[in-house]
Amino acid sequence: MSQHESRLKSGLEYGKDLVDSAVEGAREARLENFEQGEIASELAEALEDAWQPAMIGACAGALVAYLTDEKKSGRNAVAGALVGAAIGFTAGILWSSRNVTGTLARGAAKGLGRARDRHWLEKHPVVYG
Repeated sequence: MSQHESRLKSGLEYGKDLVDSAVEGAREARLENFEQGEIASELAEALEDAWQPAMIGACAGALVAYLTDEKKSGRNAVAGALVGAAIGFTAGILWSSRNVTGTLARGAAKGLGRARDRHWLEKHPVVYG
């Protein structure tokens, strides 16, 4: 195996370790911070609350598309409404579920940190004495 292939394989293994560590960190955060079914109920509530930002986004998207279109075609207004609704819906879900996603993201970041520390220590062993 060439040196290039060896580095590529090592990099891929490190990437897999990072992903596995992030998933494990998020799982640990879920187990520490949420009871069984709590995440599902919070996400269901976020989905229910997301219709308001979706409607605001649809109105804003249609208005912007209509005002910026020289031909004033309804097709562009509909497309703008769809894009605005999608953006508003996504933003609504993210905002409403920020407690869950923030907790899981912090757990994933801790897992990544542990994996990076292990990798660094493998490359730079500490010799005492």
